[in-house]
Amino acid sequence: SSGINAESQSVLFSFLGSQMVFSTAIKKVFLDQAFYTPAFLACFLSINSILQGDNLDQVMVKLKEDYTTVVVRGWSLWTPAQILNFTVIPLQHRLLFVNLVAVIWNTYLSYKSNSTIRISNSVTSLAQ
Repeated sequence: SSGINAESQSVLFSFLGSQMVFSTAIKKVFLDQAFYTPAFLACFLSINSILQGDNLDQVMVKLKEDYTTVVVRGWSLWTPAQILNFTVIPLQHRLLFVNLVAVIWNTYLSYKSNSTIRISNSVTSLAQ
């Protein structure tokens, strides 16, 4: 998922330019967080749920339970990280910086998308 994510963001950000001007940084972060992130996270959570064998009703329940929390947490991590990235971090170090933040984010996403499995498996085990 991070390969697709990186490529699509690269296209979006190259469209806006590589200047480290604050107004450009705000435009990049706004577009990313307002449009790209919510759509990407809805797809990620849905596909992950389907790949874990959930039916459409279960996917919708997981989206209702997790989507808002994940999006808000994403905003709280990525908004300041990307503003820093586009205004302070030198161009040659931006990829490294974003990858370091992505390790933290991907760990959280993995935890969040799999925490429901442990809970539902525990309940199933107790019921038997």
